[in-house]
Amino acid sequence: MPVAEKIALISAIGEWVLKTACQQFMEWKKADVSINHIAVNISGSRVI
Repeated sequence: MPVAEKIALISAIGEWVLKTACQQFMEWKKADVSINHIAVNISGSRVI
């Protein structure tokens, strides 16, 4: 992650992680998996 932050890839990685997590969540919901929430760790620089 520090390397990704230094070369400005952290935003692209963060977007991919969130998109992929949401897609997986929807797949589980469609498969009737009993899940109410997910947790995704993101870089602190994405929050600011």
